Amino acid sequence: MSISYNPKADDLVYKTRENNQKPNIKASNFIIWFDKELSLYAIKISNFNEELKEFKRNLNIVRLGGIWQGIEITDKDIEDARQDLLKIIEGRW
Repeated sequence: MSISYNPKADDLVYKTRENNQKPNIKASNFIIWFDKELSLYAIKISNFNEELKEFKRNLNIVRLGGIWQGIEITDKDIEDARQDLLKIIEGRW
């Protein structure tokens, strides 16, 4: 197993074992190699620093899909919903 970083190309490569085959999945900045049993050979992340910044920026963000896609929920929306729920709960006591 090894992890290597190439600063010139800004690539991070994680290998569990040697691999001479073509990548199985190429998606955005990620390249993944695995075998028929789905055991991982390697992962390569291109533009690693950009991906890391994006990951850190989105740690507390939940991406909404379906009918909610593109909708932003603000802290004020959450607080308003919380207050409404507290009023409903008080009414039941």
